Amino acid sequence: MEHIKVECAKIAYHYPDVFMKQLFAFLVLQAVVLFDWTYVHFGWNFVEPITYLLGYSATWIAIAWYGAMQHEFGYEALRRALHDAKWDRLCKAHQFDQKAYEALRAEVKKLDKVVRSLEEL
Repeated sequence: MEHIKVECAKIAYHYPDVFMKQLFAFLVLQAVVLFDWTYVHFGWNFVEPITYLLGYSATWIAIAWYGAMQHEFGYEALRRALHDAKWDRLCKAHQFDQKAYEALRAEVKKLDKVVRSLEEL
């Protein structure tokens, strides 16, 4: 059970970093496409409404995030949400029960305390 927890924690810890790198690559691709559309193919009159909608969609996403999560949308909040979501999915996939794990840890701690008290005899 400890091995499953460690593996899930390791994967969940690194998942937000991978997601953020993919998000950065997507934003770079978006900038390249908008540059190409603006200066090579179509012109600013076509691209301006698209950039307007992209900008305001980010604002509405942040407002919806605040309404659902009750804290501001930011880098750390997104990292925490990604980590927690990945952790929950991994625990469900590996049938890892956090409450049962904590109960076993508490029982081991009690038994360890009993064994240490018996060593003094």
